[in-house]
Amino acid sequence: MATDNSKKILELKAQLEKLTKFMDVPCFRYSSVKWLSKNLQARNANHPSYPEAKALLEELNKLGAN
Repeated sequence: MATDNSKKILELKAQLEKLTKFMDVPCFRYSSVKWLSKNLQARNANHPSYPEAKALLEELNKLGAN
């Protein structure tokens, strides 16, 4: 089970990193779930990929990713 969660977390983080590369996010924060959960909306609420990124963050938080 832990392996399945770990694999799912890695897949979701990879998707999130692809989305946030084109947003106003520091490059070293592209896949930082904790930081993005707190700060992504501030400069990216109107970005077309924001809703998808937010959904990925919510799922990652449920899985316990950091």
